[in-house]
Amino acid sequence: SPHARDRLAEARTITDGNPVAGTIVERAQALLDKDHDRLLATKDAFDKAGCHYQSARTLVLTGGSPE
Repeated sequence: SPHARDRLAEARTITDGNPVAGTIVERAQALLDKDHDRLLATKDAFDKAGCHYQSARTLVLTGGSPE
């Protein structure tokens, strides 16, 4: 979407203070920027937060497969 960056900026203000929701926004930004390292960092953040579904989803988005 041509407005994706604007929507992500807006989402950051809405998710402020919610670490899991913020990581979802960060993952979207990493995908948009095609930043593989930052994408993997969001997987680690989901793991640390105990969000196994989001962690596995992120792994799939990196081209890997869930364990």
